[in-house]
Amino acid sequence: MATTGLRVPSVKQARGDADEDEARRAAARRPFECDLPGTPEEFAAMFATGERQRWPEVSRAGLYGLLRHSAEPGGEAKEEIGRLLDRASRDGDDDMVALALAWRAWVAIARKGEMGGQADDDLARAAVMLESPGGDPVVRAAAHFRVAFSFWHRRLWELADEQFAATEAMVEAVDPYAKDPLLHRAALALDRVMVQVDLAYVIRELGDLAAVRKRRKATRLLVATTECLDLTPVWRDHVRVAALLVDVLAGLDRHAQVTKELRNVSDNEKLAEWEAHLYLAKALHADVVGHAAAVEAVERAIDLLRPASSDEPVYFMALRQAAALEAASMGKETAGLRCADALAAQRERGRLASVAGMRATLASERLRKERDDLLRHADSDPLTGLANRRGFARHVENLLSSATEQVAYLVFDLDNLKPVNDRFGHAAGDAVLLRMSQVLRDGVREGDFAARVGGDEFVLLLIGSGRAAAARRADEIAAALAREGWEGIDPGLRVSVSAGFAAGHPSEIEKLAKEADFALLRAKSAKHAAAPDLSAPT
Repeated sequence: MATTGLRVPSVKQARGDADEDEARRAAARRPFECDLPGTPEEFAAMFATGERQRWPEVSRAGLYGLLRHSAEPGGEAKEEIGRLLDRASRDGDDDMVALALAWRAWVAIARKGEMGGQADDDLARAAVMLESPGGDPVVRAAAHFRVAFSFWHRRLWELADEQFAATEAMVEAVDPYAKDPLLHRAALALDRVMVQVDLAYVIRELGDLAAVRKRRKATRLLVATTECLDLTPVWRDHVRVAALLVDVLAGLDRHAQVTKELRNVSDNEKLAEWEAHLYLAKALHADVVGHAAAVEAVERAIDLLRPASSDEPVYFMALRQAAALEAASMGKETAGLRCADALAAQRERGRLASVAGMRATLASERLRKERDDLLRHADSDPLTGLANRRGFARHVENLLSSATEQVAYLVFDLDNLKPVNDRFGHAAGDAVLLRMSQVLRDGVREGDFAARVGGDEFVLLLIGSGRAAAARRADEIAAALAREGWEGIDPGLRVSVSAGFAAGHPSEIEKLAKEADFALLRAKSAKHAAAPDLSAPT
């Protein structure tokens, strides 16, 4: 009985394909586990496997695992970030490009102390790329996290919380059964609560109790979401203390709870990082504990915070409270308190200006991306994503204005694509074209350029290469295509490619195209005379 379209594989083959797909998915997910997984050697092996098996998502995952192992212990990971960014760009994986950009920004901001410039441009580009629909939710969630941490470190807390919220919206897609293999819901909830604490400190330092109370309401809603999560005892303690601090900053009487938590600090070293915060909270209860005890508490807080936390909101709030207690003891507004208030207002104006500046950078990046998307769509083949004739012509124009002295022009033509469409269906034909485009992408070096210029015709420009290099590359691409698992499309499918090439100066591109086309025709004629129909089932 005649059939059209893709054939249904046998049960044995389907099981084998399913096992292979599952292995690929598991490998690609490994570097996204919450705790630093594996070893650098394992991820180097993963990358090698991806290259050998022609599994690009596994290759990228291996590179990301190497990046994490280099960056998370405190390294700059410049080489690893560059490799991932280059590979993801060549593969057209925008989600992984955004992730690499977010890491590059984070390293520049957190490790090098850079503000503005390239770091902000990378953050804006990553954030805007992640606004596009679709993509891999696991990769996108990791990228949102890294963008959020970078904004947080820049004290752009409003933007950080927006990124955390965007990650939260992906939780169901990443982890529909709440098993948390990749995205830790508890970590996300804790991070969002911590953002509220930082904002509450800044607002309270300015003396705006009404605004802090609004922030407290938002904090309480976030805390409520953690009640059904499987938080570790330590994390649950962190959430509890954070909520308590926001209550105190909002002007609520929580002296008894603060006193209890201070006793807990001495019994729980995991809570030690909160000790200075709790002493500050005690100092804010001067009307309850008494002036002398409040002064002692705030001085203790300042001693614990200095100098490691001298750029954190809690440190400035402690200094402001010390000035306020000093003014209270003198019974008048002192120069120290006026100075503290003026500096607080100045810092917040600067911070809000940075928030506005980053929002403007994001808006500019959206316009740039919209323009680039329009150009890319006009210059790209909608099926394969490679450049079309228009994109190829634009690239040649750019070459003519560059210092390039020589190019190799390779033209490829899939053998008997029409019989493939007739025998196996147009879906199979499209799958063949997609495989061919991926083989070309995998064989493209930095600076080279691939395009689909006809139905089954592809062109590859090699920068700075001659005829010998063109011949080697043509053989490599033909061999790579022959190794493709065409049985995954249809058990009887076989595909091959013919090639022609020429080399010369970019200004001779029309001449080179004619020479390559003529060589292609000779190759196809020779193959047609010597070989049977390659699309026929075996």
